[in-house]
Amino acid sequence: MCGAAPGRILRPVPAAPTPLPPEDGTMLARWTVALLERELASADERRAVLARHGVMLDALLAADARLSHGTACALWEELTAEHADPLLGVRFARALSEADLGIVAYLAKSCETPLAGLRRVERYYRLLKSPGAMSLVEDGERVQVVDRPPAGLRAWPRHFAEAVIFTYKELVERWTGGPLVVERVRFQHAAPREAAQVEQAFGAEVSFASADNVLVVRRSNLEVRLLPHDPALERYLVPSAEHLLERLPRGDDLLAALEVAIVSALPSGTVTIERMARELGVGVRTLQRRLRSRSKTFQEVVDAVRRSVAERVATRPGLSMKEAAFLLGFADPKSFRRAKDRWQRRES
Repeated sequence: MCGAAPGRILRPVPAAPTPLPPEDGTMLARWTVALLERELASADERRAVLARHGVMLDALLAADARLSHGTACALWEELTAEHADPLLGVRFARALSEADLGIVAYLAKSCETPLAGLRRVERYYRLLKSPGAMSLVEDGERVQVVDRPPAGLRAWPRHFAEAVIFTYKELVERWTGGPLVVERVRFQHAAPREAAQVEQAFGAEVSFASADNVLVVRRSNLEVRLLPHDPALERYLVPSAEHLLERLPRGDDLLAALEVAIVSALPSGTVTIERMARELGVGVRTLQRRLRSRSKTFQEVVDAVRRSVAERVATRPGLSMKEAAFLLGFADPKSFRRAKDRWQRRES
């Protein structure tokens, strides 16, 4: 294709877009538009690529334009799957502007500390991706930033996931003026050939084929002052963000939040409705009632999350059945095998 960025190989794409499931979520379009602008030199090329996915470029240019989760992932897959740059996601994150992340980025940078900013991101994450499955796990001296597509939605392409997680590191460093020491990183996708280069970029051990996409840092690194801290701007932006949140279709945030809590609790083996209700800040009866309104039971959600995690764990090389059972919260490998048999029977 004329004018395409060097290093990228465009693969044939079906002429008609793939139908999207009705439960497909949405995300801020600007993130994907930034990729199109980076990889395709002309507006005509961008229009042609978008047209193959049933999307008009002009419809994505508004600051609050949104794109379906499935379409965004398909575009990232097409533009990055065979890219010659092994660190495309990392370089994409480094080049992002606050405008590419909308009001959420401006809210985060106006806070006093990176930790306060991340809490703002968690609060308003649906303005970036809805339903949202981003959470902060504050565990003593460490903070885990967990970010993944909700169970049931299409998995993020490799460079998409690496861009998302590296963006947290990039923005903290940009706004503090110093390095963010990362202790550990986990990704849902399989290990690429260039895994060592990804580790070098993050400056930490990186594991793949994990249950979640996670960035682990020390709390003390997130309690320094942000250089652009602006209390007046923060007070101005919060009502605007709340208004935008109210306008956004609610989707199924309860299920997304519940799935994140279940994934975090699986290795402990204690995934009870009482514990999950506490994690979500609601009563057990309230959680049961809200699940019934969605024609679901707590055990059905746990089972679906376990199965989704099991499918990713199965791709991790060298993982024993005993280790897999532990990660999924089963008492022993025998229980894990019984669950796998049950899932297979449901498919037949």
